[in-house]
Amino acid sequence: MRLWLRCFTFFASLLFLANSDISAQNLGKTVTIQAKKQKLKDVLSLLEEQGKFKFSYNSNILPLDSLVDFDSKNLNVKESLNLLLKNQYEYRETPNFVIIRYAPLEMTMVVQESNGSQEQYLIRGKIVDKQNGKPIANASVYEKNLLQSTLSDKDGLFSLKLKNVHATITLTVSKEGYKDNSSYFLPEVVIFKDPKKSNGSYTDDELPQVENTLLGRTFITKKQRTQTRNIGGFIANAPAQISIGPGLGTHGSLSGQVVNRFSINVTGDYNAGVNGTEIGLLFNIDKKDARYFQFGGAFNLVGGSFTGLQISGFHNDVLQNFKGLQVSVGYNHVLGQFNGWQIGGLFNQVYSDIKGIQVSVGYNENKQSMRGLQIGGVFNLVKGNYNGLQIGSGYNLTGQQLSGVQAGAINQAQMVKGLQIGPGYNRAGQQLAGVQIGAINSARNVKGLQIGFFNFADTSAGYSIGLLNIIRKGYHKLSIGTNESIDLNVALKTGTPKFYTQLLYGQNMRPTYKLIALGFGLGKEIALGKQFSLNPELSTSYLYQGDWTYANLLNRADLNLNYQINSWLAISAGPAFNVYYSKQLVPFEGYEFLKPPATGHKLRSWAGWNFGVTLF
Repeated sequence: MRLWLRCFTFFASLLFLANSDISAQNLGKTVTIQAKKQKLKDVLSLLEEQGKFKFSYNSNILPLDSLVDFDSKNLNVKESLNLLLKNQYEYRETPNFVIIRYAPLEMTMVVQESNGSQEQYLIRGKIVDKQNGKPIANASVYEKNLLQSTLSDKDGLFSLKLKNVHATITLTVSKEGYKDNSSYFLPEVVIFKDPKKSNGSYTDDELPQVENTLLGRTFITKKQRTQTRNIGGFIANAPAQISIGPGLGTHGSLSGQVVNRFSINVTGDYNAGVNGTEIGLLFNIDKKDARYFQFGGAFNLVGGSFTGLQISGFHNDVLQNFKGLQVSVGYNHVLGQFNGWQIGGLFNQVYSDIKGIQVSVGYNENKQSMRGLQIGGVFNLVKGNYNGLQIGSGYNLTGQQLSGVQAGAINQAQMVKGLQIGPGYNRAGQQLAGVQIGAINSARNVKGLQIGFFNFADTSAGYSIGLLNIIRKGYHKLSIGTNESIDLNVALKTGTPKFYTQLLYGQNMRPTYKLIALGFGLGKEIALGKQFSLNPELSTSYLYQGDWTYANLLNRADLNLNYQINSWLAISAGPAFNVYYSKQLVPFEGYEFLKPPATGHKLRSWAGWNFGVTLF
């Protein structure tokens, strides 16, 4: 208990400092001044010099030439002024000035009525002199944050209606010759009866289900849950709170009904929300909205929406919308819409739309649509539409339309209007209107471009470039023929009539002039009626003439005229132009030595021909 008491005392001290007038930077500065029989104006100058600010005052209200004896050691400026001026004055600040105001009298605000909600709050009361109880007329009554004010009448009475109250009401009374007086009010949230509940319980319009989560059931105390059931519609605002554990804080079991500007939870606690800063050494649980900054050593759980920076050691959970940056070593989870960054060591998950970035060593998941960037070490998933960049060393999945880029070992989307790129497998479940680049590409309907070793499709109005293009309702033919250079040539042509690729094999049939050719080509079929067509084709083949170390490349441009005999057989013939590159200068016994170039040259060209049949 002594350890807890010390912790509580330490954080209470922090809380006291946080709750003191933050703007009182000059009045809180420590000074040390010793003066004997010196004029008051000289002592004030010493205070200005040490505090690095200037005083502002009416010279008629201060006895500046009076002599004073003053000994101040480690007092702040305000304490020093009170000693010098005998508590007859009041002090206000601007960034570089301390204003001294003569205020020997004191007044009191007698509150007669204060009630309302955050939408409208009414305060009625009376301003009286504290010494004699007489009413004070023409006193200014104002709320400086809302910029709303009124004056007391001849009987000291005032009435002030405040609208759009979203924080603690600070009502200040000012009157010449009197010290300022401030009072604080906590507006309620309007309570209404939920017609869906037959037991007659009450709720507020944004009451989340945070108490029904596993973490909520584990860490929210029975008293706090009882308070929610009894007065769930009462939500108040407070400047700050400190807690050493669930229900063991400055708001007690009522903590779940209070929104704080500043909150410290030594272990953790349950609050209505935070509108500033919340730090929990182990955890933070908020019933409603939280914003600006939240740190939880283990986890943060927010039942409403969050705006700002949220950091936890293991887990962040927001049950409504999120806007900002969410960082966790473990797992980040948002049920509503997400706009910002999610950085998770293991796992990021959003149940609604995302506009932003998800980064994880493990797994990123979005159950609706996303616009932004996903970087996952293993797996990225977007169940709806995706417009952005998915990067993962493993698997990228978009459940509906991809309008961005997928880069991973395996990429999958229903409709692709962007780019799928990776060393492995790309899949467009319905339509490819973009680009697929990978070892294996698959799409039901291709209207874009496939580049890979193997391309698969059901139908295609686009282009497939690969060693093998299997399009069920596409172009797949086998050509067998001969030309001026190679006795036998076989070409497997796959793709579509407007663009197909060829796998080429050729060899000489003469045993003393052996030759093997392996190549790849591109082509297009142009219809010239029902039975005739024209096929312009480009190809490159490697020729083996007795030694694999020589680079012998035969490049051909063929223009074949086809005559379709029946549905599965056609004959073709046409001219060709050859460009031959070879480093082989001498023949090998038993092998062809094709068109040896002139001495000192590696390149040669000639005209040729082709004749053959086409099956299927």
